[in-house]
Parts: sequence; C-alpha cells; structure tokens
Amino acid sequence: MDLSGAAVLVAGARVTGRAILSALTPLGVRATLTDDSPSALTTFAQNGVAVIDAANAAEKIT
Repeated sequence: MDLSGAAVLVAGARVTGRAILSALTPLGVRATLTDDSPSALTTFAQNGVAVIDAANAAEKIT
C-alpha cells in the first residue's frame, strides 16, 4: 500500500509516538504530532515535525 502523502495525526509525543513517527516518515506520510505537553511539541517542532496542540487537534477531527 502506498501511503506517500497521506495525512496522519499521531497522538502522543512519548515513546510510542516517537516510534510511530520514525516508522511513518520514510513512507512519505505527512504526519502531524499532538500532545498535551507544550514543551514536547516545541521540541519536535524545532526538529521539523508538524505539531498541533491537543485542543486544536480535537476540534479539527470532531
């Protein structure tokens, strides 16, 4: 299955979220990370990961 360009929301910036991002990135997926920790999101954003805070993510997907 070709996932290149697919948009995926990854919930959680800890161990599992990092593992999912690592698995999806080589597949060309457009991953956006959400977490309830602003500092975690800042760290990922500084490393080029698309991020969105949890409140805004919930509004966009419901």
